[in-house]
Amino acid sequence: MSGPLLSFIIVEYHSAVDVPRCIASIAEHLSVPYEVIVSSNSQYDAATRTRLALEQPPARWLFNARNGGYAYAVNRGLEAASGDFLVVMNSDCRLQTSLAAMLDF
Repeated sequence: MSGPLLSFIIVEYHSAVDVPRCIASIAEHLSVPYEVIVSSNSQYDAATRTRLALEQPPARWLFNARNGGYAYAVNRGLEAASGDFLVVMNSDCRLQTSLAAMLDF
């Protein structure tokens, strides 16, 4: 079994409410293997972290020990990614179309 073709890294900072819609837009427009990694700079308590991780599969949540800024969150997500292609998104982004043309290129 091969790994995902695409790794989506979603940077989250007190915007967990946006993450499900972002993930749904990815699922709606893709038919290739992918993974979703949410890199969170928010300092949520343990119960909130558990709830978020359980409520939003197939996303893998990384709860950063500190808010190190946007680039810090991106880099943490990239370290965990295993896809052939990497896509960095904010939690309020939505895919509007397929990425097939980009992948074909």
